[in-house]
Amino acid sequence: YPMKVTLRAFDIGTDKYTKHIAKREENPALGFRGIRFLLSQRDYFKSQIRAVLRASRNKNVRLMLPMITSIEEVIQTQALINECKKELSESHLTFDDNLELGIMIETPSSALLSDELAKICNFFSIGTNDLTQYTLAVDRDNELLVDYYNPFSKSVLRLMSIIVNSAHKNNIPVAICGEMANHPAATSLLVGLGIDELSVSPSVVLEIKQTIINLSYADSKKNVIDMINLNNLF
Repeated sequence: YPMKVTLRAFDIGTDKYTKHIAKREENPALGFRGIRFLLSQRDYFKSQIRAVLRASRNKNVRLMLPMITSIEEVIQTQALINECKKELSESHLTFDDNLELGIMIETPSSALLSDELAKICNFFSIGTNDLTQYTLAVDRDNELLVDYYNPFSKSVLRLMSIIVNSAHKNNIPVAICGEMANHPAATSLLVGLGIDELSVSPSVVLEIKQTIINLSYADSKKNVIDMINLNNLF
């Protein structure tokens, strides 16, 4: 089969899209965005799901859901996917009946529910930008708070460790999607946490790859455990 492609469901809110939203929100980052918007506009969401399913006929496509905060959001989306599969079957259109479904883990809520979410998902992708923002209560677009926005914070790293452990316990992979993956200085830390995949900019692929080749996983893991006191976490 061709190389696998991950398609992210529309991650939109009132800061980007207002056609179906009457009220402009003062804080879109905490508002009607991502999966919340999509589940409120089901016909709109289903049009994308059907397109993804039709594109999956070569079995190399998977779908990722943004801004998950509850198990119910995933279950509702799975029901919509089944509806779309039925509609495509009735139209005699082909698709991958085993389309993989994954989620963005970018809120403390989904991180803390990750063990249960891993049982109903095929993969995780940690969105470090938003996970940092929501964990530290820091608006990442606010210039006054630059010194407070720290993806290397112990609280963020502990949540990431919980996510990775939940994923691996349930035999699903976990990737990093965010600026943190692009920093070679963070590579050893991410390897030590047990991250399976890094989503990086083309310009840093070779540098990140060389860094990983020269790493010792055992040393990286020990450094992470010492850094965030994992042995004393629970």
